Amino acid sequence: MLSGYLLFMFLLISIFGGLTLYGIIDFKYEMVKIAMYCFVFGMIGGILHCLRSIYLHRSLIGDWDSRWDVWYFLRPVVSGTVGIISMIFIKAGLLIFTPGIEVESRLMAYLAVAFAAGYNVKNFLIKIEDVSKAILGIEKKEFPEKGGRNHNA
Repeated sequence: MLSGYLLFMFLLISIFGGLTLYGIIDFKYEMVKIAMYCFVFGMIGGILHCLRSIYLHRSLIGDWDSRWDVWYFLRPVVSGTVGIISMIFIKAGLLIFTPGIEVESRLMAYLAVAFAAGYNVKNFLIKIEDVSKAILGIEKKEFPEKGGRNHNA
């Protein structure tokens, strides 16, 4: 069931990507277009991570626990959101690329960071906490690991 859900989500975002690529869906503002692309690439990263985790924990390791099902359903949306947040951090200058970089290369950089952030949400959020501490003096939140499983494996 989870694999079907994740593949369906991947199909939906692939259709969305195709429709925007061929200009059927057009965005008036470039910033909205980049944000939507970052959301999609973040989701792709999250879906890939979920599919990998299903393979590892169901087939390879054999420690599947249905208490994690909610994580699998929410992860693509969380990953897409983190993809947009990564774009905001780049736009804010907290992640800097080479000055004078071509527009197409800049878009690829946004998408690569969004994918990486969506694939590895936990470490991306840790980086955001580090930035928050450096800029605002906000301390990191410590969360206990419940269930003894690491879904970031």
